[in-house]
Amino acid sequence: MLSGVDYEICKTQGNVYEYLAKNGYDMELFSGLYLQSDFCRRAFDTNYSRFQLADELECLDFIVPELKERYPEFCENITEDYKKVKKVDTCFSPDVAYWIGFTYRQLYIETGITSRELSERLPFDAMCRYYPGLHTVDEEMATDIICKDYHFAKYKDDEMRKIIEDKLGFNIKEYNRREQETLKKMKEAGQCDSHECDNIPSPFEKLSLEELEYLREHNYFLD
Repeated sequence: MLSGVDYEICKTQGNVYEYLAKNGYDMELFSGLYLQSDFCRRAFDTNYSRFQLADELECLDFIVPELKERYPEFCENITEDYKKVKKVDTCFSPDVAYWIGFTYRQLYIETGITSRELSERLPFDAMCRYYPGLHTVDEEMATDIICKDYHFAKYKDDEMRKIIEDKLGFNIKEYNRREQETLKKMKEAGQCDSHECDNIPSPFEKLSLEELEYLREHNYFLD
């Protein structure tokens, strides 16, 4: 089940999708380009980023310039401030768009499969087909069904992760997100310099090299 913070992160991406649908964007094209963008990799496929809990317009301040530079054909009908397209030929349901954006992010959180890979293995049109039957069930059941259909393994089924968390006594991702937020606040408040903060003892020191390598490979932490 999604934690409180993870749920909010999924909502952030859902809000981006919903906003763009309301303003006439080509959602199928946007979704594919966004999920494969550098911004998505840096800001959302990571343990912590300020954008994960930002509003949709703050995210778009960084998403749209990248798309304009790399995919000018996508942006040719977008107004200068990118808040609306110049001409709306189709209307995509904002509710469907929100659910798709939310669910893509949830799938990353629960499986560790990168957004780029998700966009390739689970395309936008497939998500549209899932919406009628899955948007009325709870989020975990929806992703369970998708994962079963596409043979995605959820972290909850991963024995190594369970062994590590039992040894540590806490949820890995939640700990690291809180830790990074705390260190950032301490540095901003001048309570320690960067070198001192970087040397704060870590509970992960009790893990074996094999266990640490597992966490690195699954993008849990260590930035």
